[in-house]
Amino acid sequence: MLHKIRPLYSRKESKRSSATDVQKVIERLTKLQKKASASHAILIESLNSWASDFNNDETALVIQEFITLLDTVDMVFATRTENYSKLKVQMGAIAIRETRQNDLISKHAKLQKAKEANSMKLGPNASKTLLVIDEIEENEYNLKLIEQQLLRTTSANMREACRGFISWLLECIDQLGKQGNAFNALFCATDPIVTARRIGLSLSPSISRQPPSTFDTPEDSGGISLIDERRAALETGRTSVGKNSQKSFESDRTSRRHDDRYESLLNRNTEKSQQEVSNEYDIRKFQMNHEGWK
Repeated sequence: MLHKIRPLYSRKESKRSSATDVQKVIERLTKLQKKASASHAILIESLNSWASDFNNDETALVIQEFITLLDTVDMVFATRTENYSKLKVQMGAIAIRETRQNDLISKHAKLQKAKEANSMKLGPNASKTLLVIDEIEENEYNLKLIEQQLLRTTSANMREACRGFISWLLECIDQLGKQGNAFNALFCATDPIVTARRIGLSLSPSISRQPPSTFDTPEDSGGISLIDERRAALETGRTSVGKNSQKSFESDRTSRRHDDRYESLLNRNTEKSQQEVSNEYDIRKFQMNHEGWK
């Protein structure tokens, strides 16, 4: 059991950042944010002083709204510093348990060395060696306990920090969205290009769309409209197609009538042979006209 503790809590692992290191980074970031806020306040003051002498009211109004937008952005980032301060406090509770865990790991390493030394000097069953083994078991239990406490504290504190940052982010989106939309509306309303376009559209005469029948049509050299010429050609084509279809229909009807007569004659008991009837009513002697069989 004890041989599993050494690789699990070995101090030869690669160096990684601890909760204390994160606290130090947050502290440096907070100081930088305070300096940036001070510089931003100077920028706002300089812009106000510079824009106070403008004679154009629209330009002065746009610049004032722009300064208000910058001030809102700075205020939003200033509230971020408060969330960083809360995160630093929450990381402090985690850092305490990490420090306790590291102390128990160091104690485990010392007890392990003492147990090996007593085993070599006094024997594995010596009373002093057994006392060291009891201390190792107790330290192992404390390590497991502090590990559970560390996991529980880390989960609770980080969830609380995430909840705070989500609320801050949603509030920032709302504030920046309202301010940005107001500035965009003012910017578009005072845009000289948009204003000129609106004036040009109001002064231009209204153009009504004429019906297709009133459109001018191109004409050829004879003065006849090309559209009329194409329409006449289309009507001529339709007439020729209709006549051809009528002729074909009448020819088919005549052919079917004579075919029926031919079949009825074949069924009669006459003295003529089938070959004579076939010769008399041969389809090759039929002409495509209304006269019928010759």
